[in-house]
Amino acid sequence: MISYVRNVGKTVLAAVVSLVFIVGAAGCGNTQKDDGPDYADDEAMSIIAKAYQKRSALLKDFVDNYKLTVDSKYQDPLNDIVANGSSVKKKTETEDALNNLIASATFEKTDDGYGYYAYSAVIENISGIDFGTVNLILALYDADGVKAAEVYASTNAWPAGEKVKFETGSDADAAQVKASVDHYEVDD
Repeated sequence: MISYVRNVGKTVLAAVVSLVFIVGAAGCGNTQKDDGPDYADDEAMSIIAKAYQKRSALLKDFVDNYKLTVDSKYQDPLNDIVANGSSVKKKTETEDALNNLIASATFEKTDDGYGYYAYSAVIENISGIDFGTVNLILALYDADGVKAAEVYASTNAWPAGEKVKFETGSDADAAQVKASVDHYEVDD
């Protein structure tokens, strides 16, 4: 009798699990076709990509520093992840170097006498990295610490060792300028 109850219990459990999977799969289907693409939204993809990059960097660290090994059938996927971890590390180092260059800059303000101000800084690329295009956003803050404007400054080429003058203008009379990197490219 006990074995009969166990068998019935297993059957009921299997039926419930199957029903949950069927309902879940049906809920995942899109019954209405929209005009947009059939992939997740950009925000979700960005979160997934960041998590993958962090995981790749961690696994690279485990392989390099702790001699992580896997069975031969898993070696190719691990090699792919470690290669991605290497590129993530290189990208992080590049972004850190560029952000440090920009953070060390002091933007000077020049008044043209007609209500327009030029903001400029000469920055030397001591990173050892040859940059192509570098676009900066300059946030201009007034004396009360309120962001009055955002303007852009850029260069099309910034080889290692070269000084570049980043310059822009605005009618905002800023008491403080905060520069950040909007976009960059590395020359190969």
